[in-house]
Amino acid sequence: MSTPLPIASPVLADPARLLEEWIFPRLTAELAARRDLHDISAELELVLGTYGTFTLEVERGGLALKKRTAKKPSIILELDASDLAEFVLGALSPSAALLDGRLELAGDVGLAMRLAPLFSAAIIS
Repeated sequence: MSTPLPIASPVLADPARLLEEWIFPRLTAELAARRDLHDISAELELVLGTYGTFTLEVERGGLALKKRTAKKPSIILELDASDLAEFVLGALSPSAALLDGRLELAGDVGLAMRLAPLFSAAIIS
């Protein structure tokens, strides 16, 4: 018998719900715990194809999620909505997605590398 996922299938199928109900709370908790990242103020724009664009606003240890384009994005991540679920399930790594073109990254690559550990908090292990 397989172990049930800690996240409901309808949430995995809806990128907006996946961001709001699974990814965002885990990123927020991880950012609060990571004092080494509390000096960052940035906007990350996440483009999810036909599902729209979301902005993660990082501000000195706090995080806000908005359903809009970023005003001045430091980083822009573009990926297919189905790939977002694969990230959460651990079936797709960010590095593999970048290498095969499934994830596009623009902007401050150094900042993206610095924030990358936050996103591991959203992966189901």
